[in-house]
Amino acid sequence: MDVFAPQIQPGEAFTVYHTSPTLSSLCKPVVLWTQQDVCKWLKKHCPHNYLTYVEAFSHHAITGRALLRLNGEKLERMGIIQETLRQEVLQQVLQLQVREEVRNLQLLSRGERSTPETHTTSSAMKLSIIAAVD
Repeated sequence: MDVFAPQIQPGEAFTVYHTSPTLSSLCKPVVLWTQQDVCKWLKKHCPHNYLTYVEAFSHHAITGRALLRLNGEKLERMGIIQETLRQEVLQQVLQLQVREEVRNLQLLSRGERSTPETHTTSSAMKLSIIAAVD
C-alpha cells in the first residue's frame, strides 16, 4: 500500500484520485470520507471501470455518507446506465457497509462511544443489510 499523500494544488484535485488510499483515509469512518477518499476507494475496488465511475461520482460530489446510501436507481440517475456496472458498485458498497458495521460493533464492544454519525450509519446499514437479505 502506498502511503504517499501529495499536496493538492488548485485545479489538480483530479490527480489525487489516482493515488493509493492513505493510511488515515482507511482508518476514518466511511461517513467522514471526502470525495477524494471515495474516488480512491473506487480505484481499489472497481479498477476495471474506474474511469466511468470516477467521472460520475466526481460530477455528483459523492462523499462517504452518500456512498453508503447509493442504490441502483441513484446510480442510474448519475449516468451509470449499464446494469452490470451498477451491480458491481452496489456489491462493493454492500461489502463496505458490512465492514463498517463490523468496525462500529468492535468500537462498541470496546466501550467506545459512538458519534451521532456512527449511530445513524449503523442503523442505515442494518436496514440495507436486511433489505439485501430479503
